[in-house]
Amino acid sequence: MTTILAAPLALLIAATPARADEVVEEAVKLILRHHLLHPDPASLARESPAALLASLRRIDPAAQWWPPDTASANREWTGADVVGIGASVIDDGSRILLVPQPGGALARHGVSRPVRLTALRGRPVDRLDLEKVQQILGDPVNDPVEVSAEDLVGGPPIDLVLERSSYDPVSAERIDAYGLPILRIHRFIKGVTLPQLRVALQPILATGQPIVLDLRYSTGGDLFEALDSASLFLPPGLKLATLEDATGRRTVFQSVDKRVDGDDAARKIFVLVGQGTISAAETFAAALQHYAHARLIGMPTFGKCLAQSAFPLIDGSVIVLSTGRILNASDWYCAGKGLAPDIRVDRAEADDTDALIARYVR
Repeated sequence: MTTILAAPLALLIAATPARADEVVEEAVKLILRHHLLHPDPASLARESPAALLASLRRIDPAAQWWPPDTASANREWTGADVVGIGASVIDDGSRILLVPQPGGALARHGVSRPVRLTALRGRPVDRLDLEKVQQILGDPVNDPVEVSAEDLVGGPPIDLVLERSSYDPVSAERIDAYGLPILRIHRFIKGVTLPQLRVALQPILATGQPIVLDLRYSTGGDLFEALDSASLFLPPGLKLATLEDATGRRTVFQSVDKRVDGDDAARKIFVLVGQGTISAAETFAAALQHYAHARLIGMPTFGKCLAQSAFPLIDGSVIVLSTGRILNASDWYCAGKGLAPDIRVDRAEADDTDALIARYVR
């Protein structure tokens, strides 16, 4: 759920022995120096890492503290080879979803569409939060792991035993299961998303088909990569977003000359969005919507237009802090509101990709 400005996996330093109080004090210094909301030092509990995080989350629910093993499980932010079940694990507001990655364990078991996770190791996930689910799935001790899920549009229950394995996470992929090709952006990864999108777009442009971008399960990533990716669809020199940092300083970002097709008037772009469209993905969608180059279809987005930075700590853990506000092209701040789709549908219809394509993509 984050827009990361720092390069987090330069973060994953080898763990060194450190006392808990030393780690907490290091984290407090980082919070006071970098956090967007300038918390009162007296409000930060220092008894333990868990207590500090709980006190910080009272003002910033998006703050995170990853122990070393969880930090390792999040290294897909670099686009590097990872080990896992081969799925993005997201919370879209009321459900935890598994979105399969090509070549991963979930896809090898025949799961090609996003599914709702219902149980993990025999335990219903409605009693678990997203962080706990990610921790269980990322822990090598839980290998193989029993997973129960259900298709978003119906069908028999899905019960699998998944072995964690190595796979190369994809940032953007073409999906040909819905009548028209769909380009799903899983996460904006520095140096990865734009070239993958460019390659996937070329054959679609050659056929004259509408461009359908699926951001329903896109939980953010690198802000700069999202802005550069928006430039694929826009002429250069347009204001895309403004970043306001903890000091109040504003930096304006404009589109650059990366268009894949100069015939803007003839191009039809549709963007599927929902509660799983978060942070950098919202910035990307907002830029395309603002300049009338795209129609947003689905449910309101999450509403988290924050830039976050990840900081390594001396024990190998990582603290993730909100360090900036992201304003859209009209200087609107989406936090707590989200983007309003041009075509709004209910949850059942938003899950039914075949129906969305058939009814609204023209």
